[in-house]
This record gives sequence, C-alpha cells and structure tokens, in this order.
Amino acid sequence: MKHTTISGLILACLLVGAAPASAQELNIGIRADPGSLDPATNGTFVGRIALQMFCDKLVDIDDKGNVIPMLATAWKWSDDGKTLTMDLRHDVKFQDGEPFNAEAVRYNIDRYKTLESSRRARNSRVSRRSR
Repeated sequence: MKHTTISGLILACLLVGAAPASAQELNIGIRADPGSLDPATNGTFVGRIALQMFCDKLVDIDDKGNVIPMLATAWKWSDDGKTLTMDLRHDVKFQDGEPFNAEAVRYNIDRYKTLESSRRARNSRVSRRSR
C-alpha cells in the first residue's frame, strides 16, 4: 500500500512539474523523400502520407471502404450520373486566410485535369508517353 501511494505521489509531482512544450518547429522523420508535396503531381506512397498530415480531402474512405465526409459534408449524383453536387464546409480557410469554397474546388479539379505534370489527369501517363 505504501509503495503504491509513494509511486502515485511521485507521478503526480512529475506531471504537475511538466510544462507544456511551446515548439516553434515540427520535425517528422520518414524513411524516404515524399517526392512532390503538390497533390496534383505527387505519385509516391510516402508523398501521400506526408500530404495527409497537412492537406484535407473532400472525402475519405473509412476502414470498411465507405466514402465518408471531410471537406464535403454531403453529396449527390444526378439521375444521369454525370453531375456530382457536393455540400462544402463553410468554416474552413486556407493557410493564407483565403476561404475554402466551390471556386477553390473547381480551380483545383481543373488544375489536376490540365497541368502538364499532373498525375491525376485522365490518361496522364499515356498522353505523356506519346509526346
């Protein structure tokens, strides 16, 4: 009984004496370079892991394979299956203070489709090889 009480007292003193850290830098160790930190041009697994640390997605996939909300809170396909309408979060800003909105989503999707080095463009590998 004495041993438990003394151990608990020592632990409590250590916790009370520990001040919260106020770091100015965050260092993360990974086994390889992430490649590109641009979501449009990244094509590596390590890059994907790095991007997940600081980029939010419109939707994600849970451990059961279900599509779940992130920046998009709800979505619905049109009856003909050609148009996807998404409801977006309104409380989000980019790191530079610009608002996250439908225009930002449209811009990024268009960039993914048209950027020369995009790994997200349809048939991007085939079209680059044939040039």
